[in-house]
Amino acid sequence: MCSPPRNFFVEEGYAVVTPNYRLAPTYPHPTPLNDIFCAYAWTLTHADDYGFDLTRLVLIGESAGGNAAAMLASVDAPQTYLTDCAYAIPPDIKPQAAVLYYTPLELSTCVCRTAKQFAALYLGLEGYEPSEEEAMRKRAVDASPLPWLDGNEPPFLLFHGTEDTLIPISESELFVESVQAAGGQADLIVVPEAEHGFFARPAYPYVRDSWQTVIEFLYSLGS
Repeated sequence: MCSPPRNFFVEEGYAVVTPNYRLAPTYPHPTPLNDIFCAYAWTLTHADDYGFDLTRLVLIGESAGGNAAAMLASVDAPQTYLTDCAYAIPPDIKPQAAVLYYTPLELSTCVCRTAKQFAALYLGLEGYEPSEEEAMRKRAVDASPLPWLDGNEPPFLLFHGTEDTLIPISESELFVESVQAAGGQADLIVVPEAEHGFFARPAYPYVRDSWQTVIEFLYSLGS
């Protein structure tokens, strides 16, 4: 989480952990998810050391980080992504909510060519070409939370801007529909005129409004 929103949530009384992870194309999928899952496992293991309240655990991510947050919230077999990790994710510890900003959630369906290029590199392909569509689709299944949805996920709150030219808003719409179809709770807030990446740009008035909406959402859940 970048400094402006991180500082906001800290001032609201939340402890914030911001994991780092290796990036594609140098480290394609599943390495980024392996890093995120291991960082999450480390955080749970050391929660008592830092005074974290794991009964109020919340995941927040933007863009690719949103995909990681959605995976953490949805995957029922986390050991799948804990390769070479010295820590485990206890099955009895679950996040109470997940907040996703303009997130790629089904990498094989991105309609924008720029998004497809990024998705292809993330999935370990050299780049997007129409001839790679089938290979991309097969790899994307493993990087998407959609196949894991079963209605046991925590409540989701999604934000997406109408002017996002990198990740189409249809990604968030599809995810909300899929969560609800599985019996879970998910809501999408459409932010007029917002472009990709607005989460960490407090100069825009709707950014702080979105942060405050997150706080109200968490309060409604007791988190």
